[in-house]
Amino acid sequence: MIDIRQQALSEDLKKKIDEGFSRHAIQMTGHDEKFDAVAFVAMDGEFFVGAMVGQRFWNSLHVKYVYIDEKYRGRGLGTRLMQCVLAYGLKQKCPFAFVETMSFQALEFYQKMGFELDFTRPGYAHGTSFHYLSKKLISQADCNTRPLHQQDIEVLGDLYFPWSTGDETVAKWTRYLDEQQKGTRIACIVEQQGKI
Repeated sequence: MIDIRQQALSEDLKKKIDEGFSRHAIQMTGHDEKFDAVAFVAMDGEFFVGAMVGQRFWNSLHVKYVYIDEKYRGRGLGTRLMQCVLAYGLKQKCPFAFVETMSFQALEFYQKMGFELDFTRPGYAHGTSFHYLSKKLISQADCNTRPLHQQDIEVLGDLYFPWSTGDETVAKWTRYLDEQQKGTRIACIVEQQGKI
């Protein structure tokens, strides 16, 4: 009989869960997109003023933690830290960055930094909401759009589409190519630096 019990999330348990996630990601996609977070830290001499933490997440940039000491707010430090994090994302060739923030936190700051509100989920305690925002880092000018070709289909079959298997993906795109050749469908491929 399998026993279920409540316990604290220990480092050992977290490691077991992370290893399970990694095995599943590799099984499903052939990749394990794990990257260490990076921190950009602001110091006033020896005094910690604030920090911003970013982490690559499946080739995007997750802005994870943002903190500025209350005495140092309003001096542009958040903007300077965000510029460092976004520059890191660009260097890593992340096409977009994303961040989450509570309604009492920094929505206006992120919007000022060019993030667009994707979704708001209300209903949290004390009348608060949770905002999800994103910002494009690589413009569409860095992308190339072209018609679907026969040689694309095998590559598409190897890509991860959660709603279908590789064989189903190949069959679907083969059908799309056939319909494109008959003039009943337009199927386009978007490439960035030669990759679909």
